[in-house]
Amino acid sequence: MSQESVEHFLGRIITDEEFRLRAKDSLNRAAVDLGFSFTSREIAALASLDVEELEGVARQLDKSIRRSGSIYHEDKRMTSSV
Repeated sequence: MSQESVEHFLGRIITDEEFRLRAKDSLNRAAVDLGFSFTSREIAALASLDVEELEGVARQLDKSIRRSGSIYHEDKRMTSSV
C-alpha cells in the first residue's frame, strides 16, 4: 500500500466521525469497506494510533473541512443555530 493511501485513510479518520467510529470497532474492516488493502505491518502501525488523540484533532477542525454528517459537524451546526 502506498504512503498516499495511508494518508488518505488517516485523513478520513480525522474528518469523518462515522468512519472513525467504524475504525475504532475494527480498523481492518473499516479499511476494507473503504477499498483499502493494507499489509499486516500497516494495519499494526495504524492500530497503534491513539484514537482519542485523533478525536481531539477532529474536534478542532473547522466545520467546513469536516465530512458532512459528522457528529461534530452536526453538533456545531445545531449549536450555532440556537
